[in-house]
Amino acid sequence: MVIMSVHGSSSNSLNSLIGSLFLLSSFAMLATRQIQSYLRIFAIQTVCLASSAVISWIDYGGIDLLIFAGITLLSKAILLPIILKRLMPDKVFQKREINQSLPIPLALISGILLTLIASASMLRLVDVGLNAKEHIDLAFGMASFLIGLLTLVNRKETLPQLIALLALENSVQLVGIAIAPIPSVFVELGTTFDVMVLAVTVTLVAQIMYHEHDSTDISEIDVLTRETP
Repeated sequence: MVIMSVHGSSSNSLNSLIGSLFLLSSFAMLATRQIQSYLRIFAIQTVCLASSAVISWIDYGGIDLLIFAGITLLSKAILLPIILKRLMPDKVFQKREINQSLPIPLALISGILLTLIASASMLRLVDVGLNAKEHIDLAFGMASFLIGLLTLVNRKETLPQLIALLALENSVQLVGIAIAPIPSVFVELGTTFDVMVLAVTVTLVAQIMYHEHDSTDISEIDVLTRETP
């Protein structure tokens, strides 16, 4: 019993650390202005998601969680950055800054407020049968989801919006691990395929926009289109 208690305490502590890093990565993506850093932070967030799945596997068992972690790492942390860098010009990742609707200080303050809202909402779910790990995943996942929505709205360019959308999916999956710790492999495979198709499609559209207008800013493209006779 003592060994199980120590194991559970260590698992919860490690999961709290991973959840904190996951949430910090959401704030970092909200604040960063360089696409290369933005993509790296997303990869770190994906590693945190996969690590949480591994901890759930240690606690609950089930090979599905390990497969989920492997697929997530391979598709989002490895293949996705390679695809984006192969399809888009190098200039986009080297020096190009991301245009934002809100100033960084205001965006961060808004993110903090959303985190407080998510935390207050999750406090009401303590008595719904969730254990400590599940409650941690749910709280961090909901806070990151709200920040991800803010990041998606705050970005004006196609590539940052794509990454923000995938970060939203990371948050939903973290919440899913809390609610249903044993995911379906077939669902994950189908979702991964859809994500890769979406990434390639949006990247190709962004590439066309960049070559024709030297910009991936949607608002600027709209202005250029209106000005074209």
